[in-house]
Amino acid sequence: MNSETNIKYSSLKRYLRDLGYGDKDARRSIKKLRAMDPALKQAFALYFNEGLHPEMAIAEITFQELTFKIKMNPVTAFLFLDWLNRDPDTALDTLRHTSPMGGGGEAHLPASRWIGEEEEEPEDCSDFP
Repeated sequence: MNSETNIKYSSLKRYLRDLGYGDKDARRSIKKLRAMDPALKQAFALYFNEGLHPEMAIAEITFQELTFKIKMNPVTAFLFLDWLNRDPDTALDTLRHTSPMGGGGEAHLPASRWIGEEEEEPEDCSDFP
């Protein structure tokens, strides 16, 4: 893994804390980021390290639409794109009901909707990915 796609765990956790994530949500989000599709994982690392916004669309939805139109934070947008890639019907249905793009009320997807309640596991402090 080269330096452009490697992220220090402590830097990623600090970034999530700066976005308002609590410890438990930060750990869960890092776990989800690690499990993302390899292309999305690489795009996230380039975004995190270089500030490069991905130029990809999944089901005709882009990172820019999620972050600028719907006002998702970047981590939520990457995780949503991964969900969209894995389960497009459910992800699109949720987006339609919770975003201005779909005529719904809220401008973002609450993390609990797609992170789910998982059993607490020991924290994996290894670097991303």
